[in-house]
Amino acid sequence: MKMLLALGLALSALITQAQVTDDAFGELFDNLTLQEALDESIAHSKLLVISVDQTTLSGTESTRSKACLAAAKRDRLLRFWVRQHAIVIPLGFEHRELGLQIIEAANARCSRAGGEGFTYASLPVLGIFINGDLYSAVSACRLNHSAIHGGGIFARGEAHFAEKAGASMTWATFELDFQLDRIKATNPVWFGLHELRNPPLEAEARVYFSEIEDVNADRFDDGLAQDPRDVLGAITLARTQADLGDRFGSAATYTWLWEKGAARDPDFGPAIRTLVTADVQSLVNRWENFETRFNDMKADATGRIGLETLDEFGDWVRLAAVTGDPLVLLQEFDYRINSDYFGSLMPRDERRVLLMIAETETEIMEKLFLPDEQLAQFNRFLVNYENEPSEFAKPELRRLALDRAVLLHARMLEEGLESEAREVARLATKRIGPDAGPALIAGALVVRQARPWHTDFLPDDGSSPRLAEHLQKALEDARLPESDELRTIRIGE
Repeated sequence: MKMLLALGLALSALITQAQVTDDAFGELFDNLTLQEALDESIAHSKLLVISVDQTTLSGTESTRSKACLAAAKRDRLLRFWVRQHAIVIPLGFEHRELGLQIIEAANARCSRAGGEGFTYASLPVLGIFINGDLYSAVSACRLNHSAIHGGGIFARGEAHFAEKAGASMTWATFELDFQLDRIKATNPVWFGLHELRNPPLEAEARVYFSEIEDVNADRFDDGLAQDPRDVLGAITLARTQADLGDRFGSAATYTWLWEKGAARDPDFGPAIRTLVTADVQSLVNRWENFETRFNDMKADATGRIGLETLDEFGDWVRLAAVTGDPLVLLQEFDYRINSDYFGSLMPRDERRVLLMIAETETEIMEKLFLPDEQLAQFNRFLVNYENEPSEFAKPELRRLALDRAVLLHARMLEEGLESEAREVARLATKRIGPDAGPALIAGALVVRQARPWHTDFLPDDGSSPRLAEHLQKALEDARLPESDELRTIRIGE
């Protein structure tokens, strides 16, 4: 399927509030009492941010309070900032007096900003504490229309305001970060401790499902392959297990290939990301344990969204593709591109690269269709790669181009399109680079379509000895005379 067209159509129709929320930044609020939150903030030199809304004042939640809370929980950039810099809790009705002090501080700040008597703090208000002392309070300040315009849009209360003015929390990240900058200038000692104890966030260690035995798959044992370093042997093993109906063993082997195969033998990386991915998609549609296993892997990858590398993002896209979940992609892109803060702050080059990954990685080709069109499309991809000015985008375009070359080359060989396959190989080695040759050979070996002319693509420096051994063996096997038994079977068919 052509995912870019689907993305374009769906993004225009999707509600901008929808996005992945079970990501690396977790929940907005910490599940702590006021005293626990205070102790935690002091121990870790973090800000204590206390949210005061209608629930704090009256014990009942207003329409606007609920809308603001929902908006804040969805705001990934806000949750990113909070996880790095603060402990955040909502203030309950039992601490109403403290809530009123925070609101008073916010009202004073709004009055200074817009003229006394004309502005006031709109709930929710965020109180910012350092070592238990109230440093500042921030909110979305609004004009007091009831005093000068007979009520205006506020005449019918908070519910009408929520409907007319919205309940966006996009101001919160800016205001909190601004206050942190003020603290850096006014209290450098505390800020130094804060930076020392709270280094930049790192992605949490991933779970390797190939090391797990559960109801969906066995635990992969490197010793099952003839050589633990033999990725081609593992691919052969996975396919044999699937052919024999060993759904748990094949799930384990395919999981290992997905997670570790490319790192074990980089020559086979493009083939794993394309040809092996097509195998997985077919088996996900065939066996329930495959569907569950790769959905679990997708859920784990989703938990790291936001701090991911480009390779990890591509892996997450492929997992969404093989499990048949395009909506999660649409939601994620809608958030990154359309949200008020995240979308506006994302660099244009990064946005383009993510869209190119989504377009390419979701097009899983099990069979070749319209080879002339595919070849022309590949040539256009190469032109885009060659003309790409961005140092950030160019390496990723190169990887995508190489993956596409390996996929097309292998599928064309399977279909007997020898001249077209050689043209793809010529274009790839000339325009992507001679190091594309080993990846093309690996792809041909995976589909059992090795050719004598593939030896021209082996590195002259002998840097791929295992690949050379595989190719030599495949060519020798292809030259072996057909046995009488096999000939009888073939004629009988």
